[in-house]
Amino acid sequence: MQTQLKDVAVLESRAYLDIAVVNELWNQWQLDQAFDYDVTAGALPTNMIAKILTINRCTDPCSHYSIPHWAKKRARWRTFLKLIFQA
Repeated sequence: MQTQLKDVAVLESRAYLDIAVVNELWNQWQLDQAFDYDVTAGALPTNMIAKILTINRCTDPCSHYSIPHWAKKRARWRTFLKLIFQA
């Protein structure tokens, strides 16, 4: 039996490419240089926090969630974070 288009239904969508695109733009535009000072006392440098917050705002501009909730909502987020940390 062959599947027909009328039998296909999208039940859920997940973000994949949008996060990678914003990350690549950040890297190409070398936006880390705008945050070359240390303001945060946490484990992550200022430029990394700025990058994460920017990706969140660009990919989910109406989000009222905190970053942890937003990250849990995204499939494969940990994979993208690994790519970001390696960049």
